[in-house]
Amino acid sequence: YAGFFIGLLESLNYTTTINTATLFTLVPFVTALLCLAIFKTAIKQKQLIAYGLGALGTCWVVFKGDMNALLSFQLNQGDIIFLIGSLSMCCYSISMKWLYRGDDMIPLVFCTLIGGSIWVTLALLMTGQDLEWEKIQGPLYFHVGYLAIAATLVTMYLYQRATVDLGPSKVMAYSYLNPAVLAILLIIFEGVTVPVMVIPGILLTTVVTIVLQRH
Repeated sequence: YAGFFIGLLESLNYTTTINTATLFTLVPFVTALLCLAIFKTAIKQKQLIAYGLGALGTCWVVFKGDMNALLSFQLNQGDIIFLIGSLSMCCYSISMKWLYRGDDMIPLVFCTLIGGSIWVTLALLMTGQDLEWEKIQGPLYFHVGYLAIAATLVTMYLYQRATVDLGPSKVMAYSYLNPAVLAILLIIFEGVTVPVMVIPGILLTTVVTIVLQRH
């Protein structure tokens, strides 16, 4: 879990958010392959097609329907770092299901966060970077608090709970809903009009998510 965030933040020093968003579409399929290898969970033909369509739909949204931009996509050093981080996320999902023994989820989440803090601290010491706490001022305190509580503590609890109950591949498949959810949030909070060109991708990823959950 810590490896994913270290890989994500480090990769953004060399690549773009468009590249990382595109590569993240591979995570549900890779997770399904790991489930096949470890839990012997079969992947049906309909699921394979759905994973492919889900990746296509997400890429359609990310590149705003511009096929030329999609076809000109190239990997760079940052993309390789992010792929390694994404593989860490897949392994995290698998280990949650594999190692869980019916323990209380709250201590498990706490231990995961403490362990993650240790790994991130070691990464910080190895890179020699400064935390630069003085740059956190004004509204940034709210943003940091949101990241710490909502995006980390609450999200981790829900993610681990769902992974144990539903399985890694099903939980990861919900990431295909990100474009649709993001579009709704932008409309509600930012008043942003969603470009017509991205609507087919949003609809496709939504349908794919429903298909994967049913099969």
